[in-house]
Amino acid sequence: MEGAALALQCCGQVPSPRSGSRATRRSCGSPSKIQCTPRGRRPRCSLGLSPGDSEKHLERLWEQGSIPLWHRKLYSSRYFGGRCRPGVLQKEARALMQGVSLVQQSMRAIEEREGRITDLRDLRRRYSDADFRGPGGLLPRRELTQGLLSLRAASVLAVEALSTWRCS
Repeated sequence: MEGAALALQCCGQVPSPRSGSRATRRSCGSPSKIQCTPRGRRPRCSLGLSPGDSEKHLERLWEQGSIPLWHRKLYSSRYFGGRCRPGVLQKEARALMQGVSLVQQSMRAIEEREGRITDLRDLRRRYSDADFRGPGGLLPRRELTQGLLSLRAASVLAVEALSTWRCS
């Protein structure tokens, strides 16, 4: 999961393969005031950054997380340049590092929906029209029904995620 890897990289935590303990490492180029919570909790970073540094840190996180350009432009036009409290930028940075920002949730929901569409295309390639019509067509029809229901659910989740992102 990209978000989890991003959280580990930016928080500077490296899980130990044997003991499960964490060693710290600074790897994202941010100022050295990043601290994380003890093991067993979600990484919650306290970024002691100035607004300008917070903006640069967010830009690095966007780059590392492959956040779309349209979101970067919209977010920076709305919140950069001292137009908000510093806590807003830090909250977004924390969410990005944890992989739970609204834009990341929207991207995952869209990817999930696209996966369901791919599954339906694969189903169509596996069966001919006759396979769906014939008396033995119960299995292909059942798979098609399940695929369409799955696409419907994924579509609803994608719309909800995009709506939540848009209203934020």
